[in-house]
Amino acid sequence: ARSFTPAGLDYLVALLDGRSSLEGLPLDQDRRWLILRSLNRYQHADYAERLDAERQRDPSDQGVNMAFAAEAIRPEAEIKQRWLDVLLESPDRYKLATLRTVMAVLYPAEQAALAEASAARIIAAIPALNESASQEFLGEFTSYFSTATCSEASVSRLAQANRGFTGMQPLVVKSYLIHQQEDADCVSMKQLQEGD
Repeated sequence: ARSFTPAGLDYLVALLDGRSSLEGLPLDQDRRWLILRSLNRYQHADYAERLDAERQRDPSDQGVNMAFAAEAIRPEAEIKQRWLDVLLESPDRYKLATLRTVMAVLYPAEQAALAEASAARIIAAIPALNESASQEFLGEFTSYFSTATCSEASVSRLAQANRGFTGMQPLVVKSYLIHQQEDADCVSMKQLQEGD
């Protein structure tokens, strides 16, 4: 997982403000959004105010999506809950591109505790999504929300879920079997490293 030091985040603020620059690398709108996402991810400096200002500066569809992502990535349980509510209860409020952008950043690696807190709800929602969600949405959701947190508990949770997912759509079954195997591999690697 990418992490930033306070000094590194300060440098990103300086880039955003034009007080620093990278030779040969112009600060285009895409890079501005990446910087804002990092500032919000680590809740650095005046991240919320900067996000509000950038929303005004870039009202394009892409800007709207990036603003949602910058907010969703914050390590705040209330924000995670709000976006899960949208994804599980009213995904038709937004375009799939918007939902995909949010799903991709909702639980970064260093926010495993927040992901763990939502895991049971996500697993419990899969049967209903299997019945009602579009193939595109279901494919995106099951790829992003593995509930794997590289722990014995998450491997066990996925094994139990997979027993219940038998007979669901093939993309659900395949996705969660892969998540379980990757999670088990992660736990094995972690145990090997701790054994050194």
